[in-house]
Amino acid sequence: MRKRDLSLTPRIEDKRDKKAVPPPVHFRLSEIKQHFDESMQSVKEQFTVADNLLSEGNTEGCQIIWRSQYRGLSNHLAVTNRFR
Repeated sequence: MRKRDLSLTPRIEDKRDKKAVPPPVHFRLSEIKQHFDESMQSVKEQFTVADNLLSEGNTEGCQIIWRSQYRGLSNHLAVTNRFR
């Protein structure tokens, strides 16, 4: 079997242009609360759609809505708990 060259070459650093970091976006608490309320209203409306689908016998359609709402709300809770 032939020997292979397994030596490492030095890594080239600072090759890319540095990107400017954008300043953080700040929101007032009232804006955050308003956005949250709007999102929760949308969730409630989607549950109404799911209930209608279920009453029409479309269990697959309502399960898709329930699954997406569960994932969205669980992600929201995970983010909320991270900032406590």
